Amino acid sequence: MGVNQGKIVTKEQFDSKRAEVLKETPDRVLLLETPASDAKLMEELLGIEKGTLPEFACGFVKGAESCSKCGRHYSILDLTKTGLQVHSKQFLIDTIFGKHGGYLWNDSTQIHNCYSCGEKAPEPAIYITQFYGCA
Repeated sequence: MGVNQGKIVTKEQFDSKRAEVLKETPDRVLLLETPASDAKLMEELLGIEKGTLPEFACGFVKGAESCSKCGRHYSILDLTKTGLQVHSKQFLIDTIFGKHGGYLWNDSTQIHNCYSCGEKAPEPAIYITQFYGCA
């Protein structure tokens, strides 16, 4: 499976790119915070200590922010589970906790799957994801 790798950027680059996308596509992009219940599942999925994940926000295309099969709202949990198909747990953990930097931008073309039912999303996530609390 091919992966469009995101890139680690500075806070200034991240803020600039996020503002640009939201300005250019205000009616197309919806930023969603990851619910605490999804964070808990993500901790279990990655095998990390409970309560240690930073907060996440991801951009999803409006109208495609929920699974068409089961109705689940997408979050970083869906992206993580899909990411585990091509990345190691340790790589994802290192990324989340800032080993590679604290701000990730990915103009992704990769479609993620629903965590709950496995249905492919109709649109890729935009991954304007900030790992709050990372250096």
